[in-house]
Amino acid sequence: MTIPINFEIEDRLINNSISRLVINNMPFKVTKSLILKFIIPLTIPQKRMKNLENHIANYYRIIYPKSDKSFLYKKATIYTNNYKSKRCDDYILFNLNYQNTLKYVDKYVIIQGISHLQQAIAYNRGIIAVGSHVGSQVLGFFALMVILHRLHTDKKRIVKIVSAPDIKEFKNIFSRLKYWNKNNVFDFEFIWTENRKYIEAIKFFEALKKKCILTTNLDVLAGGNSQKKFKLLNTFHIRLPAIIGAAKLALLTDSIILPWHNYVDKNGILNLVIEEQLNPACTRKTQSVDFKQNVVNLSNTLFKLLENWVQEYPEQWIYWDRLDELTN
Repeated sequence: MTIPINFEIEDRLINNSISRLVINNMPFKVTKSLILKFIIPLTIPQKRMKNLENHIANYYRIIYPKSDKSFLYKKATIYTNNYKSKRCDDYILFNLNYQNTLKYVDKYVIIQGISHLQQAIAYNRGIIAVGSHVGSQVLGFFALMVILHRLHTDKKRIVKIVSAPDIKEFKNIFSRLKYWNKNNVFDFEFIWTENRKYIEAIKFFEALKKKCILTTNLDVLAGGNSQKKFKLLNTFHIRLPAIIGAAKLALLTDSIILPWHNYVDKNGILNLVIEEQLNPACTRKTQSVDFKQNVVNLSNTLFKLLENWVQEYPEQWIYWDRLDELTN
C-alpha cells in the first residue's frame, strides 16, 4: 500500500505561476501552516491516509513486538505526520527561487560534518554521495546542493541518479535545478535508469572519471539486474532488494564514497549529517574473486549504515508503506 497522493489536484494547486508568486512572497512559517491545513488534506485524502496508518501499524509490530495496539497506532500517526510535513517542504521547494531556497535551507536545516565534504573534495577524485529515504529527502538534497555551491564547487558537475523519470517529484526537482543551471549556479545533470544498464553504467563511469559528484540513495528499491537480496534490516528481520552499484563504481573508478543522512528533530528542523568518507581501493579485475568479495564487503558496510539510520529514525523512513511489495 503506497502513500495515496492525488497528483492532479496537487498540480493544479501547487505547480503554477500564482503559487510560485505567493510562496516566494509569503513568510515561510505562514506558508507551511497554510499548506498543512488546506493543501495537504486535498492532495492526501484523510480516509485513505487512515487506511495507510492501519497498514503501517501492522508493520510496526516488527519493530515494537511487545507494545500494545495504541502505541503502534501512535507511532503510525507519527509516520504519516512526518510524511505530510515532508510533502509540505517539497511543495515549497518546488516553487522557491534560488535566493529563497538559500533562506529556507538556512532557516530549517542544521548541517553537520561539512569538513568531511571538504576533505572529500580536496582529494580531487570522483565522489559518490550516498543517502537514503530517511527524513525529508528533497529538503536534504537541496541543502546538499546549497552546501556544494557555497563551497565553490560550481565547476564540479553534480550528477543525480534517478530510477523513475516519470515520478512527479523528480520532474519538479529537475525543473528547479535546470533553472539553477540556466542561471549558472552550478553544473547539474540527471541520469535516468530506464533498464538501459550498459549505457547508464558507461555514463556513471565517465562521470566519476571526470571527478564529478554522483548522488544516489542506498535504498533505491526499484527493479533491475543491479540488485541482490540483502538482509538490510537485521534488527527487524526483513530482507529487501538493494542496489550494489555504488560499491562497484567506487572500486572501478577509484572514487570516494561519502555517506550522508538526514532526520527531522522535535523542533521540525532537518539535521543533515555528512559522515566520514570511505576510500575503497581501485581495481579493474572485475572477474576476480577478490573484486567480487570487495563489492560484497563494501556493500554490506553501506547497508549497515542504512540499517542504523532506519533503526534510529524508523518513523521517518518512507518505505514502510511499500514493504509488502518489496519483500515478496
